[in-house]
Amino acid sequence: MLLERVRLSLLLMMGGPAIALANPGAAPGEQFTFKLSMGPIVGGRARMSIGSVKYAGKSGNMLSVRAQAEGAPWVQLVAKMQDDYSLVVDPQSLLPLEVIEIEHGGNERRIQVTITSRNVEIDLQMHKTKQHLKRVMPTEVHDPLSAYFAIRALALNEGERITLDILDGNSLWRSTVVVSHIKKLMLDENGPNPRAVPAILLSGTSTRIDDTGKPMPVPPRKARIWLSEDSLRTLLRLEADTKLGLAALELTSYEATASARKKIGSGTLAKVPGVTVMSSDQLPHWDRP
Repeated sequence: MLLERVRLSLLLMMGGPAIALANPGAAPGEQFTFKLSMGPIVGGRARMSIGSVKYAGKSGNMLSVRAQAEGAPWVQLVAKMQDDYSLVVDPQSLLPLEVIEIEHGGNERRIQVTITSRNVEIDLQMHKTKQHLKRVMPTEVHDPLSAYFAIRALALNEGERITLDILDGNSLWRSTVVVSHIKKLMLDENGPNPRAVPAILLSGTSTRIDDTGKPMPVPPRKARIWLSEDSLRTLLRLEADTKLGLAALELTSYEATASARKKIGSGTLAKVPGVTVMSSDQLPHWDRP
């Protein structure tokens, strides 16, 4: 499924006390579009937009995130592939409040996740089967998209190690990335508009864990994430190794209102709830980049 390929990389994104001021990790008025590929073959596209919405039990406006991924026309000839993803995020903590994901095509599925602190309720519907789960997470959790917002709000100093727990559907992962400031990333390398842009590289691994935080006997996932080396920290490219080969997501356009750009570029945070940051000098000498 397309969104799972996207999330293979987003999962590699990353506590601390609640932050009183709204964070610069995401803002209403932002729009992203991406191309999806497996190896050298472009297999679809994805888009994400951010707005605002009222949410029961919360004062003020919350962030409303809409994302959609769909297969390229040649893929649609074989099977309909389209995933819809909606998310409500608290702008003060950058923690998710509700996630609704609908997968169309060969694996029809609807999953709704409601998150209150560490308490999670999951409603899963697949074919004619319905399931309701109540779980308690070992820490405050993010979903893959709010994980990007959380990382985006941080300083991202060279050599820092960032860790957070990510709930992807019904699966819980503990993800750690290491920050590296590289000189350039090539975008659209084999396309009509190849270009090199300054970028921040996040290299990491995700380990599947249970609700007590203990690792499960599942192979870890590895991925690489590139963000723009500027105040906007735009998601430029994601890569993840899968059974089918290298899955990639690459930015094709980014648009934002003037107010959104001002908020995103307003500065960085030392702490984001649910995220642990270790500087390179805090790591054991044998574990430093």
